Amino acid sequence: MRTRQRKVGYIVVDTPVGRVTGFEDYASEWSLAVPEHGYGRVQFGEGSFAVLDAGEPARGELVRERNAFASNIQGPLLPLNPELIREILTGVAARRDIELDLTVGVGALDAYAAGARSAIETLVRGKGFHTIQL
Repeated sequence: MRTRQRKVGYIVVDTPVGRVTGFEDYASEWSLAVPEHGYGRVQFGEGSFAVLDAGEPARGELVRERNAFASNIQGPLLPLNPELIREILTGVAARRDIELDLTVGVGALDAYAAGARSAIETLVRGKGFHTIQL
């Protein structure tokens, strides 16, 4: 559903495969028909939907139904988050009975992504930067 409030700024989300970092810029709110499909809890930022976490109100981002993922995260999502890429590629490979070794030759790329995520987390934690006011 479209909303009047625009969510703009960095976002950090904890997921089962690790922390996902990026940028959010949208004016929508999701309602999940199946709350269990919510795949991550927002640590910094706004998120796309409301959830209950241990009975407490929280915000969520990323939805997963089997091997399909949905998210409003930009920034760019995949290059910043190699663990999420590995999760997606592992699911694709399993469907096709392909064996992948996703650990070979990725050290430099993982290091670049870690550096970018670290810089973003420094912004959202260290300087009080949470959202951009429009």
